[in-house]
Amino acid sequence: DAFEIIGVCHVVTLSSDTCETSGRPLCRLPEDIATKFSWLEPDREEAVEPSSGATRVQNDFEEECPNSPKVPTRKKRNTEKRAHAYEPAEEERLYCPESHTSGILLLRPDGSFSYVYDADSRFSEGVQGDWSQQADKVRLEPKSFGYSYAESFDEHEIVGVCHEVCLSSDRRASNGKLLCILPEPLQRTLSWLDPTKEEDGQAKPSDAKASLANKEVPLLAQPPSFKRGDQR
Repeated sequence: DAFEIIGVCHVVTLSSDTCETSGRPLCRLPEDIATKFSWLEPDREEAVEPSSGATRVQNDFEEECPNSPKVPTRKKRNTEKRAHAYEPAEEERLYCPESHTSGILLLRPDGSFSYVYDADSRFSEGVQGDWSQQADKVRLEPKSFGYSYAESFDEHEIVGVCHEVCLSSDRRASNGKLLCILPEPLQRTLSWLDPTKEEDGQAKPSDAKASLANKEVPLLAQPPSFKRGDQR
């Protein structure tokens, strides 16, 4: 996954020694990763050694499709926490919309934000963008969005669709997080901040929500599908 490589930094020591076979200069990995699985050596630990039969099949396939070496297939482990279990770093702030307390807004000190409409999602699966603050109001400008919104929204319905929310400094939701207040029109209508609303401003029936929650197949939270008439 991207988060297993992007931003995962390592320091290597350059050596004057050269490789006996290639003649290239050598570099030494830190001791803590020298024997562990990493993007520098993805053939360690989690890589499974193929049997002789598997090797033969693999070699036959490589002769037909000569590609560059590829990291052996392994079971992906998503270590990113769900939003409800996320522990904010220094100067990060978490808020819940007062009219939709199952959503969580993460404001980072570098001016970026993440938002999930359902706390069971991961922030990488929600809406990502930039924020700016004036007094007690924050302007949210979406730049991208993830899995949770992919099948229910078109790009133009999220990216660049900015909203302002008012931050509370003392009022908290039942989960202990500070509240933010959406503009009154957004409290009644469907938006990326609350996709559980119908387009006519009515909340979806509770039995429909329960039906979505009890589905066995989806592993990640995703906004309920809805019809958009002729807008698509």
